Amino acid sequence: MSTIFVRNLIVSGIHGVNAKEQEREQPFRIAIELEADTAKAEKSDDLADTINYKEVKDIAESVVRGPSFFLLEALANRIAEKILENPRILSVQVSIEKMKIWDNGVPGVVIKKQRS
Repeated sequence: MSTIFVRNLIVSGIHGVNAKEQEREQPFRIAIELEADTAKAEKSDDLADTINYKEVKDIAESVVRGPSFFLLEALANRIAEKILENPRILSVQVSIEKMKIWDNGVPGVVIKKQRS
């Protein structure tokens, strides 16, 4: 079992509860960790035998740039659900931070999902 991750991904989108957040894009910092069996890739050295982290990055970017959510919880959950569509991924953790919503501090959420 291995942990594959994408960290410090900055993507802008329109998400939030207050009117200011719904008017224009804001940057979000995203971190994703997922668990997968990479034993085959460890031996084959073939990208086809593992999880391509560019695909994970592309999913996060697509979801954040897509339809708006009021809550970070819902946004993170949607990213996690899309990532878990890959049957080789056993679990995923998605962290999202609103980078510029406050002058002091950074709010965020961490969602953990496991294949059932």
